[in-house]
Amino acid sequence: MDIAIIYFSGTGNTRYIAHRLLHKFDNAQVVCACITKQLDFEGIIKSNDFLFFCYPVYGSSAPMIMEEFVYKYKELLKGKNVGVVITQAGFSGDGAYYLGRILKKLGANLVCAEHFLMPDNISDNKKSAINRNEVSQMLNKASKRLDEFVFRFNQGKYVKRGCNGFSRIMGSVQRIPWKAFYPKLQNMLKIDTTKCVGCKKCEKICPTNNLKVVDKKAIKDNNCILCYRCVNGCQSRAITIFGKDPIYQYKGIEEYTKTSN
Repeated sequence: MDIAIIYFSGTGNTRYIAHRLLHKFDNAQVVCACITKQLDFEGIIKSNDFLFFCYPVYGSSAPMIMEEFVYKYKELLKGKNVGVVITQAGFSGDGAYYLGRILKKLGANLVCAEHFLMPDNISDNKKSAINRNEVSQMLNKASKRLDEFVFRFNQGKYVKRGCNGFSRIMGSVQRIPWKAFYPKLQNMLKIDTTKCVGCKKCEKICPTNNLKVVDKKAIKDNNCILCYRCVNGCQSRAITIFGKDPIYQYKGIEEYTKTSN
């Protein structure tokens, strides 16, 4: 079997899971591809027997960039066997099955779905930063769940997390207000021009080209998908979304797992 893992990651949690999934399958050729890269996705989708779609869940929904990707290649998804893997900071109900339903409507065959609890990257409305011990505990649980998920997949016994009626109801409790307020949430991104130094890092890391630097100050458009890359990546801590100031900055899993010399 040839498998493609197609993912979007905001600040690294989904990338972490996707790349560990890459090496878990028995007797399979596996590729891992980020949707923000300039890759031959038409060829990737056509040439692989099974497709995993991986993303961080936002309000029990998929990031808009992932939804747009799926619809862009909808004709190629007909008849494809697919799985959905999500990362979440809490309980999302049917976070994976949300995209699963879209894929099914487009003619794909949803085989499996799984959720992984990972650190919260929303760093501008927290009282305290997440610590290394908390991250370690999350990763241990995620690793065990990933091993179990792949073991069952290899045995043809598929996990379908979030696909039951209760999960769908609980997902709707979060998704309905999220969808209703999404345009307003997109406009909540704030740039403190007194802190901005015009380094252009936010411009480089934004997956939707929502930010650019003009006259040595960052300005925003209306394409924010709330991924928090800019909030956590700004060296001057000049960008916020849900808070006034970043209490800390979430730099991704690697910052918590690397060993000191």
